[in-house]
Amino acid sequence: MPRVSATGFWYIQLMSEKRIQLGLLKPGHTSQPEFLHRGYEGHGVVYSFEVDDVDRGYEKLKSDGVEIIFDVRTEPWGQRHFMIMDPGSMVVDVVQLVEPAVEFKQSYVGSSAAKATNSLD
Repeated sequence: MPRVSATGFWYIQLMSEKRIQLGLLKPGHTSQPEFLHRGYEGHGVVYSFEVDDVDRGYEKLKSDGVEIIFDVRTEPWGQRHFMIMDPGSMVVDVVQLVEPAVEFKQSYVGSSAAKATNSLD
């Protein structure tokens, strides 16, 4: 489960148990080098992080004051997730895999339904 390891009005740092870190910066902050001052302009990109307990992560980030832009919910394709936006407008999707609805199971690589659908025989 990623945890917030540092926060400020210009910076949020998430760190996994394996110490993988993601720093989210507010554009234009004077403490950062000039090349980090521009805001993120890549529309349509979402960074997804898989966790074991998305509800615990949701409650923790919410209690830490992180703005949730997409409330936690379960999707029929097999995800329970929520999204935050960093100060530079990058979207982060926090995801827990759950059992997909029957109509989505064949979409998963390695599933017996997908193998039957994609078979050359």
